[in-house]
Amino acid sequence: MNKTPAIAAEDEAMLAGLTVLDLSQGIAGPYCGLILRQQGARVIKVEPPSGDWGRQMGRAREGQTAIAIAYNAGKESVVLDTRTEAGKAALRKLAEQADVIIQNYRPGVAERMGVGYEALAARNPALVYVSITGYGQDGPLAGLPAVDTTIQAFSGLMHVNRDAAGSRVVSVSFFLT
Repeated sequence: MNKTPAIAAEDEAMLAGLTVLDLSQGIAGPYCGLILRQQGARVIKVEPPSGDWGRQMGRAREGQTAIAIAYNAGKESVVLDTRTEAGKAALRKLAEQADVIIQNYRPGVAERMGVGYEALAARNPALVYVSITGYGQDGPLAGLPAVDTTIQAFSGLMHVNRDAAGSRVVSVSFFLT
């Protein structure tokens, strides 16, 4: 007889009660936020007025793409123009109330916006701060932008990504129309 207690549908999700502020764009950061949302966290997605650039990946239908829908499912959404002082202030206020921050800005950008780790952790020492970068926080390439294909090319993964016959495996781009 199985003595493991059954989990009732009304049981709280693992991360219920946590607030995540998702400042990221593209796929890596939004996917991280999605996983936390699926575990019960409240995830607030912050986008610029032009939207997350991931919204342009793939064919759009009624202003939505499959990528944008898939990686942002269940998230709350806020549009802030962080190029303005009012937008930066609103972002800082949201960030100070979060348990987790996800950002994928180039090094130094979050600090200029007032939502870098040091500034936020000073007010919230228990803060979990996720910073996703292509080339790390320092070093000669730190300031360069990076996406999946850039890192695959840089690392040599594209070269070794071959089938059993030695032919290159061609991936389908998300930018097909």
